[in-house]
Amino acid sequence: MPGYKPTLKDLDQSTAFLATPDSIKAASTDIQFAFAQNSEQQGDPDAAIKTYKKVLEIDPTFYQAYHRLGLLHDKQGKSHAAVAYYAEAARLAPKVPELQCDWGYNCYLLGQWEEAKTHYYASLNLKPDFERAHNNLALVLARQGQLNEALNEFAHAGASEAEARSNVAFAMMLDGQLEPAQQQLNMVHHLPPENTTQAAELQRIANIATTGNVHQTAAQPYFVR
Repeated sequence: MPGYKPTLKDLDQSTAFLATPDSIKAASTDIQFAFAQNSEQQGDPDAAIKTYKKVLEIDPTFYQAYHRLGLLHDKQGKSHAAVAYYAEAARLAPKVPELQCDWGYNCYLLGQWEEAKTHYYASLNLKPDFERAHNNLALVLARQGQLNEALNEFAHAGASEAEARSNVAFAMMLDGQLEPAQQQLNMVHHLPPENTTQAAELQRIANIATTGNVHQTAAQPYFVR
């Protein structure tokens, strides 16, 4: 306005919009984190890992970077190395259901069933309707032979009875229990498939049970919602 002169109060208030060391640090961290995520999306995990570590050099309390490092190491087959990243992320942010669920899957990959269940239950305590945690918990229960509990968890994950029993059958086959797996599949065959994709998947699992070539297809997905 013509003739307007700022007062000391106006000048004091204007400093609130100036960059501070903390705001610069936060912006730099967010930018590096975004770069790392882009590297993941572009299929370059090594570049992503390098950039997530840069994030932690700027801010060692940025738990999301530890979380992503754990996931990336799992995807690279380095699950033992991933443990330390999950542990540090959980130390910094113990009440993140997605983190607890992913740490549970890390334990699953390492064959640590009880530890996996601990993390899945922790995840579900924080987010009771978390379908992925219910589904993964069901896989652990199935591999421990707790069939009714596994079927119940698959139901909580949104799976139909046919999907749930097929998942249980596949988990059994991973442990070489072909006869009990076939019994589950026999039950499934009395249930109409909900769509052609499910019918094809049921046939694939049935073929595995017949041939016993489970190790060739162990990385194939279960019915996951």
